[in-house]
Amino acid sequence: MRTTQPAPAAPIQVARLTLRLPAGASWVHAATDVSLDLMPGTVTVLAGESGSGKTTLASALCGFLPPGTRASGSIRVAGTEMLGAADHRWRPLRGRFLGFAAQSGATTFTPVRTLGSQLDEALRATRPRGPHGPHSARGPHSARSSRGSHPPRRIGGPGRDGGAASLLPTGEAAASTADLLARVGLPAAVAGLYPHELSGGMAQRAAVAAALAGNPRVLVADEPTAGLDPDLSRRILALLREVADAGAAVLIITHDLQAIETTGVADHLAIMYAGRIVETGRAGAVLTHPVHPYTAALLAALPSRGLQPIPGLPPELTDLPADYSFADRLAAAGPTAGGEDGARGR
Repeated sequence: MRTTQPAPAAPIQVARLTLRLPAGASWVHAATDVSLDLMPGTVTVLAGESGSGKTTLASALCGFLPPGTRASGSIRVAGTEMLGAADHRWRPLRGRFLGFAAQSGATTFTPVRTLGSQLDEALRATRPRGPHGPHSARGPHSARSSRGSHPPRRIGGPGRDGGAASLLPTGEAAASTADLLARVGLPAAVAGLYPHELSGGMAQRAAVAAALAGNPRVLVADEPTAGLDPDLSRRILALLREVADAGAAVLIITHDLQAIETTGVADHLAIMYAGRIVETGRAGAVLTHPVHPYTAALLAALPSRGLQPIPGLPPELTDLPADYSFADRLAAAGPTAGGEDGARGR
């Protein structure tokens, strides 16, 4: 008799999450009623214009929210409610469960130490301490699925670029800093550079390398292709696809839907506008048959689809009216901005 194996539980489950960030006497409506599950072995892409709340949501998933944030709803990590949890409860997760590659590579490293010394530290901090060596299995998870990351730090600015190495195959934890650098297409010699000697693209790839140090079960990559040329963007997205294929849940935050469409890296696609997820579904379906007018407008603005500007401007999220929608933006842009879809832009 054949038995059906239950579907694996989502390591990250977000339900009706609402976040209000303090801004003097006002409140930034960074997220409103957001629900999202990150499943093992899949790539979820969260896309939208800059200022839509994507980075704040990514930060919330790793426990990085400013003091005074008002929050409601739920963030469950490995089945445990973590919304509002103290930092000492988040800290162990950020090592061996959650990997976070920050939006700017220039915010990841301290400027007074070489890149190699900091990646070495990340490897030591996230290396499992089991009886059979540094990468032995721990608890119910194998070395392939019980993985972690390096929390963000400080960095310097742009510098000279370096040649790309071939990407290291995924599936095992990196054994050395050279392995980590190879995974993101950087030569081993980069380890001897200080952060201010890295170009913006090199720093971005180094940030991804740091996030991969412990092979996290969940990887959140915020604009991982920012500052990269198309070839390097494809390589980094291919690497993130490999990380998911090795069993991790991967969330990519981006406004570059062109690269997502071209590479086909995503399993699921969620579209965020003004702090709300307005559309979500299988990536292929969303890209080919968008339902929400905002999604359709985002896609129409891609170079491959005619570079049609999105009417109007994104709203400021500070003290945003509770009933604000894309239809309000279209109405403000003029009577011809939205056509028939404009009336449905909610």
